[in-house]
Amino acid sequence: MTPRTPSGRDLPYRIRNWAVPSILAVLGLAGCGIGPLVCRHQAVELFSAQFTCPGERLTTRSVRISPKELFERPSPPPDVAADSGRLRYWEKKTDEGLANFHDLTLVDVDGCDARLTYLCWLEQSPDTDAADAICPVVGLDAPPAHGFGGFAIKPAMWRTLKQRLALGY
Repeated sequence: MTPRTPSGRDLPYRIRNWAVPSILAVLGLAGCGIGPLVCRHQAVELFSAQFTCPGERLTTRSVRISPKELFERPSPPPDVAADSGRLRYWEKKTDEGLANFHDLTLVDVDGCDARLTYLCWLEQSPDTDAADAICPVVGLDAPPAHGFGGFAIKPAMWRTLKQRLALGY
């Protein structure tokens, strides 16, 4: 008798449940294009839990956004701008901050007489290799006054998001 290779069906449920989202998150961070799917999944989970709405009743639309396209690059403080070494360091740190918004995706979820829009991204955990999908609810009529991660949102870009969601690009 030939030994059988275990399939995914043979794995305990909790291992499959842990492994699949972890693998998807790692692949998304590796640039495999799965990150927006993870973000969309997280938005659907949040919406379903909040409105007790089963997945088959939901309609979603999503648009991937470049952080450099959405966020305004802040100006350095005058004393930093006057020192070329400090300015290079400040610019490096600003670029790293923008890069933390992995797979930035706007997700609109509609169902069960409710509708919410989420701005989602994958964020690398500082303690592990895991990535978490961060999905705050946003309104599309006006950009959030506080911005995200210390970055202000470009108002002109924010005004185009509703149209981009409707067109799906």
